[in-house]
Amino acid sequence: MVKERLGHLKLATTGKYLHSLPTADETALSALGKIRSAPMAKEQGDDSADRVAANAEISRLRAIIADLTIAQHVDQGRNLRPA
Repeated sequence: MVKERLGHLKLATTGKYLHSLPTADETALSALGKIRSAPMAKEQGDDSADRVAANAEISRLRAIIADLTIAQHVDQGRNLRPA
């Protein structure tokens, strides 16, 4: 997992850098523990109505962008949708 996160093709490359971090194991385990024990959004009092409204607005804006993109291409003589 670390290899992929760092973008290394070979595990040996990752190993070259990890030897200089003597507490890397403890740090990684501590971070993982914090992530796993973090409360979920519902437990933090996240308002689901606001989330639903935000997602609806995002969907509306995506549709507008799609319509504008199609209109622009039609104006330029390109057909994005098959006839």
